[in-house]
Amino acid sequence: MTIDIELINLDKSIAFDDLKLYFFYASNSLVNRLCLPSGLLNSLPDVKSSIELVSLIDFPDGLQCQSARLADILYSIRSGAKYVDVPVNNTLIKDCNLSKMKEQFSSCLEICKINKVKLRPVLEYRLHEVETVLKVAECLLNMGINEIISSTGKMADDFSDNVLICKEIQDKIGLGVTFGGSCFTKQQLITLENAKIKGTRIISPKVMDNIFGPIDNKYPKIK
Repeated sequence: MTIDIELINLDKSIAFDDLKLYFFYASNSLVNRLCLPSGLLNSLPDVKSSIELVSLIDFPDGLQCQSARLADILYSIRSGAKYVDVPVNNTLIKDCNLSKMKEQFSSCLEICKINKVKLRPVLEYRLHEVETVLKVAECLLNMGINEIISSTGKMADDFSDNVLICKEIQDKIGLGVTFGGSCFTKQQLITLENAKIKGTRIISPKVMDNIFGPIDNKYPKIK
């Protein structure tokens, strides 16, 4: 496959046995990384070293004060995260206050660069006009950010709309995009691959099985 696959859990109160299943599936060769709320990163310290972890910071609204956000990023880095996903404050976008958005992400980006961790802003595309989304994406690219997530996965989503905005950002702005809405079917994954979207998220081990077949079959390649 040419698309990055990220297994994601958005449930902060997930049962321990269910969380273990996520780690088990994330160890499969088809999964590039496992995305978890920052507070869950240390839940299974004995196995996390073999899995590339993504920390979900300030999900889903991006409304934490800056000091709390930076502290959470540092905690995530110390807990083994190699990627940090931070939602953009949508109020700043609606108020056309991109300078404040840049100020917030500059501090986050500096910490991540020092620690060799990748920062990925999360842009809830459905809340804004396409032109606005592209403008924000260009602003982030000019800051030195090279990948974003198209949505938090917490809002009602339209698969086709999400694919189109991902492709527009990649083709017009030159910024890599991971499909923020979860991929649920084999055909959706093929569509994302054909559109050359950088990555996608899959919301659960059950969906992994629906797309690739049972894990005991070692996940047959998509045709």
